[in-house]
Amino acid sequence: MLSAVPVGVICFIALMLIFRFVLRPDMSKIANLDFDALQKTVPPMGKYEKMVLGICSLVVVMWIVPGFLKSSFPGIYQFFKVQGTAFPPLVGASLLCLLTLDGKPLLDFKEAVSKGVDWSSIIMAAGTLALGAAMTNKSVGITAWITSSIAPILQNASATMLMVFIIAWASIQTNVSSNMVTVTVVTAIAIPLCNATNGAVNTAVICALIGMIASYAYATPPAHPAVALAIGSEKTTTGQVLKLGIAMMVIAIAVTVLVGYPLGVVVLGA
Repeated sequence: MLSAVPVGVICFIALMLIFRFVLRPDMSKIANLDFDALQKTVPPMGKYEKMVLGICSLVVVMWIVPGFLKSSFPGIYQFFKVQGTAFPPLVGASLLCLLTLDGKPLLDFKEAVSKGVDWSSIIMAAGTLALGAAMTNKSVGITAWITSSIAPILQNASATMLMVFIIAWASIQTNVSSNMVTVTVVTAIAIPLCNATNGAVNTAVICALIGMIASYAYATPPAHPAVALAIGSEKTTTGQVLKLGIAMMVIAIAVTVLVGYPLGVVVLGA
């Protein structure tokens, strides 16, 4: 987070500048919008909202805080590490089902499962994970073949060139395919390449940045369902999304290389 958050903030600022000075959308319809009047239409937060917000905050804390307790409270850090990233939301969901207000649970499990779960997205995620696992399976040999094909090309490359190549590859692939497949494939190939540099390229930082930049997927419909939804809204076209997406992809690569990697080296070096 110490290296990825600054990258995200800089990329967001760049995106806002593009909207302001390049795209320049028509803002006349909201120029005289009375935000105070809109705010008055929002009812005050009740006990139900406060309880749900508290549980959601607890989930976020369980996700983030243990990572900073590795030195001071290694037992807590190790516990959450062993449980995995799915543990906090499972705890939160269980609390929502167990805690009641006015005789009713905060979350009706039956209704939530039947109406509140986007099963198509879950099935897509499961499918891409299975595909990624198959592609990186040693018995299949795809990663070994790619590594053997790329290694001779990059064997004389500098550490900086190798780092830029891996970050750019992850960014480009995630904008035309699933981010989970991108992370699985690129990481499996990047690790031996980085390890071969004997520390010139920090393998841990590269893996973390691959996971980060694989989420910067906004150029084509296969990159992320939200892109397909945006194009399908008829408020924009595939060409417009592609142009802006490529521009942001280039910016994300540059910021990751110039800001994210150096910060990551400092953080993990500490």
